[in-house]
Amino acid sequence: MFMERIDANFRSYFILLCAGQWFGMQLSHIVTVITLVTAILSVVLRHTIDPSAAALSITYCIIVTNLFQWAVRQSAEAENLMTNTERIHEYGELVPESNENNSKTKVLVQPPDDWCSRGIIEFKDYRFRYRPELDPALKSINLRVESKEKIGVIGRT
Repeated sequence: MFMERIDANFRSYFILLCAGQWFGMQLSHIVTVITLVTAILSVVLRHTIDPSAAALSITYCIIVTNLFQWAVRQSAEAENLMTNTERIHEYGELVPESNENNSKTKVLVQPPDDWCSRGIIEFKDYRFRYRPELDPALKSINLRVESKEKIGVIGRT
């Protein structure tokens, strides 16, 4: 089960890598065509332009097209990395869930009266699943957060 999930995760990452390589090849083809056109024009117009200007134009053509290729790749990479920022923003804009129990009576869940006075949060053998038919996402979690203690939760689950 774990290896299947790793494989599913890597498949999408592999497709991303392949798409990046394909895009790089397409940009290389464009660079080659532009350089070829510049070289052909330099040969055709050899009697009207200075040879040093022709050489300089070919050199600049290669440099500028490589810079263009680098800029396009960087912008594509930045767009890929911005999905993380978009996700954080999206989570920040979520409407908080209601404080209702899942039962059909819609009884509000209330903490004990002395809960705030102690300031302790404790989980004993806690299990959590997203839906009743799924395996637990969290299994046998034992956690005690003391008063004024700060914790961080990392990851999606």
